[in-house]
Amino acid sequence: MKKLIFLLMATFIAASCAVKQENIAPAPVQKERTDKKIFVHLMTWFETPETNQHPERIGKWGVHWAMDTANPDSIADEATGRRNIATYYYPLTGPYFSGDRNIIEYQLLLMKLAGIDGIIFDYTTLNPNWDFPGLIRNTDSIARLTQSVGLDIAILYEDQHLRDNKNRGFLNDSTAMLQAQYDMKYIKERYFSQPNYLKIGGKPILLDFGPQYFTTEEQWTQVFSAFGEETPAFYALNYHGSRAGKNTAGEYAWIWKDYLDGLRHFYNTYEYTGDKIAVAYPGFVDYYKDGGWGEGIGWNIPHRGDSTFTETLELALSSKPAIIQLATWNDYGEGTMIEPTREFGYSFLTTLQRELGVKNLSEKDLALVFDFYNARVKYKNDAKVQQELDRAFALIAALRIDEARKIIEKLK
Repeated sequence: MKKLIFLLMATFIAASCAVKQENIAPAPVQKERTDKKIFVHLMTWFETPETNQHPERIGKWGVHWAMDTANPDSIADEATGRRNIATYYYPLTGPYFSGDRNIIEYQLLLMKLAGIDGIIFDYTTLNPNWDFPGLIRNTDSIARLTQSVGLDIAILYEDQHLRDNKNRGFLNDSTAMLQAQYDMKYIKERYFSQPNYLKIGGKPILLDFGPQYFTTEEQWTQVFSAFGEETPAFYALNYHGSRAGKNTAGEYAWIWKDYLDGLRHFYNTYEYTGDKIAVAYPGFVDYYKDGGWGEGIGWNIPHRGDSTFTETLELALSSKPAIIQLATWNDYGEGTMIEPTREFGYSFLTTLQRELGVKNLSEKDLALVFDFYNARVKYKNDAKVQQELDRAFALIAALRIDEARKIIEKLK
């Protein structure tokens, strides 16, 4: 009898362990209307008073929520609890810390269910000054989780920050080159090594917002010497490819005041022998003047609901480039965000689902991700519930939505 009881207990324990160790792998989203790769440009620069490492703003909200005139500690609308942040648009979650794991999970799952294939990280420099260490920390935190939902990654380097650091006295011409080479070594070791890093023709892709500081072929050859034999497929901002000469594999489209005419010219008229990456965006309405950052850009592109996004997306889908960059996930200062906001709800993500032909997923599933996020926050001190939510996260990434819904709805 004792032997029988022992065997039953052993069987029960083994079964419990099997359930715990269930391998729930992410599943690919099926898209019926395109085989183009859809990547989204992500900003990782958002900080709260608890996380901000900027030497001039420790203990304060990050500059991208505050600029020079907004005070996120103040409540602009008592009825809704809306904080006074430096944007005309308000994230559904409220202002956040980019490195918050709950926010990261929320954003990655939304991207996945909208039909996005990967992230292009807006990337600065490893220079230890200013807020750069925080941005790199946040990027690393997000990159580590992308494989768990089945998203790819790529880096868009901003060499203009080398110029800015030189102007601040942190670098000179000689040390700026050393800094760029150091940045490239880190990008190679940290990101190119991930199995989900985007490659074109067998080479890891690397974009640059410019070039703006290094503007000759010789300079970029020197920068890329840090890669050794594994040189990247380098993409410059549209019409900037000549600044890197033979180092350039292609160019990518971006937001400009000429709107669809400019995009049509880049896709169809502009004679360029390299590769091209298309762009789609929801609008452009910057907060810089109201935020105290100069006179602002001086032009805007109204959102018109989801019309601007639909028009730029349809044009990109009908163009030759095989990759589309969505600009952006969350640049609130320029009003180019497609993540859910109080003003637009999930409309930009449902537009993606519709235009890409995403199968068997809808706004209801996007809303479930918001419920998942709220449960993570609500039960932050309940380890048992967090284990259940770990499973719900994996189930959503595996597109086993109904199973995840049962877990999340009982926690509401």
